Amino acid sequence: MHKKPDKVEITDIELFLSIAKPNMLTVIPETVKPDLNKIKAFVKIKSVPLGVTVTEGKEEFTYKLKGQNDAGEEETGARAEQTSQLRAAI
Repeated sequence: MHKKPDKVEITDIELFLSIAKPNMLTVIPETVKPDLNKIKAFVKIKSVPLGVTVTEGKEEFTYKLKGQNDAGEEETGARAEQTSQLRAAI
């Protein structure tokens, strides 16, 4: 037979905060960070906001290899062991 741990519930937050000691509180500061997806959408419709730099995506040839694990590994570009003829074809 197990005894469940005690449970604490705050029923009146304002009253509790008025008497709470600092070690009873966890302060989570407000964080503000840019939403890059929304900024990208805004840039497509309007202009680039001040303080933002847009780097155009490059076209790149990628392929996946199935190896020992089923997840596969992604390879990009030409590999060093390829012959120069093969590299020229890519």
